[in-house]
Amino acid sequence: MNKQSVGLDANKLDKFEADRGPEDLKLDDFLVAKEIYRLRRVRARKFGEDAYIFGDPAWDILLSLYIAHCSDTKISRSTAAMAGENPEATGFRILKDLEKRGFVQNQNDTFDKRRIFVTLTERGRSLMKACLQS
Repeated sequence: MNKQSVGLDANKLDKFEADRGPEDLKLDDFLVAKEIYRLRRVRARKFGEDAYIFGDPAWDILLSLYIAHCSDTKISRSTAAMAGENPEATGFRILKDLEKRGFVQNQNDTFDKRRIFVTLTERGRSLMKACLQS
């Protein structure tokens, strides 16, 4: 996966190569995050319009950003906002709150000034890793 990729396709998550992730991350963390995210998407599809009762879009966004980090993939702000399968405006509001709390940060795309990437901060990565190892 190249660093200019801007999406995270839940159906393609199994293409991760173990030697691509940073040394400080365990493959197990990535696999746990990937499986949680996959099961949440399955649940959303099965429950259809009633899936909103399980709402936890901030967690879905953090999971998708952790998966992207482990697979050395960049996610655009728009794609990250949609990771919780909510309206894009809701996703942007959640991203703003996550940024204010120090979990995520924005990075300008060096090739396309109109695009902004979102990544986990060191604090965000550390907390996600701790949660996934519990």
